[in-house]
Amino acid sequence: MISINLITNSLALLAFVVAFYTLFARERKTPYITNYIFPPAAWMLIAMVVFILQQMLTWWRTGTAVTTSGTQPSPLTRSESLLLWIATGCFYIGVFWILLNIWRLHNRQVNFRDDNLLKNLRIVRRFRNRRSWRRQTRSYEHNPAEVDFSALRQALENAGVKVASEVQQIRTMAICGYSLSQSDKIVTKIASELIGREWLVQYATCCRHPYQWVNSVKTLTNAWAQHAKNIAVVDGYTPHFGFTDSIHAIRTLEVEKEGVSYIATPESFAGVHTATAKAFNRLKSKSGSDVRLPTLIIYEGCRALVDLESVEQYRIFLRHVVTSERMWGGMVTLFVEPETDPTSLAVISTYADYRSVMETPEVENAK
Repeated sequence: MISINLITNSLALLAFVVAFYTLFARERKTPYITNYIFPPAAWMLIAMVVFILQQMLTWWRTGTAVTTSGTQPSPLTRSESLLLWIATGCFYIGVFWILLNIWRLHNRQVNFRDDNLLKNLRIVRRFRNRRSWRRQTRSYEHNPAEVDFSALRQALENAGVKVASEVQQIRTMAICGYSLSQSDKIVTKIASELIGREWLVQYATCCRHPYQWVNSVKTLTNAWAQHAKNIAVVDGYTPHFGFTDSIHAIRTLEVEKEGVSYIATPESFAGVHTATAKAFNRLKSKSGSDVRLPTLIIYEGCRALVDLESVEQYRIFLRHVVTSERMWGGMVTLFVEPETDPTSLAVISTYADYRSVMETPEVENAK
């Protein structure tokens, strides 16, 4: 009976997938969500083609196909049985992909993560939180070293950044509206200064491959081989905009040869958030310490993903990242946004202890 309904079931499931993803994506852009249709659709189409081929062989051998009651006119040959098993197997693989994709979308929507499907279940998170509360000693994540704000202020001044004297603690900074060549002169200098003071640095970019930035920091840093292990880069450009160009893979290898930790993001803002967590864990594994060193976390050009997701998702990303990193302690967050819009700039300005914005007509109107 499964075989006679295989085509009907496949088409019904594909119709469900299209309707579900359309509903899910009605308030956001759809490239990632529509991409989820391709794997299950491919398996369903393969199942239907193989099933039709099996039916044609049966009809050619016997002169009749499967009856509407689902019974075979005669026992199937070995090759026909094999084709029927293959078609059925492809159908169930397609069903598995549909369920897995829905689970992943739920994880992105509810937990803003694109990994740890089991760990992010509510019941599992409750158990892990209770275990953390009962722990006698503080873990690496919850044991940050105090940030030396005088050293940070000195690094900023050496990079040409003047912060008002009344600002005692600088935990969030924003540099908006400048070209990458302009912002690099500031950001690479700050990163180099702090690396020399034994800070950790995480750099996440969505508007270019991190190769250029790493090379710029290298030229400014003394004892580079010693300090490179304290840098982790998150590449949000290649998975979203690199497509099939082989140069990105070559540049990735060159970055890794420098001793810098490289992490590629899954797609979407949730994917960037997931990759930054992996970068954190990569630096943790290299530290060999129970105390988390002060960390400069740089987000560059994350608004580029608005071309693929909604502006609302970008603002959710901003609100989560900034406030969370403040509460974790031991972190200084720097947003570098070459592209700006009034609503996103307003969110950044809400949290920034220091900001530098290139004056444009849009920014003037936002004021």
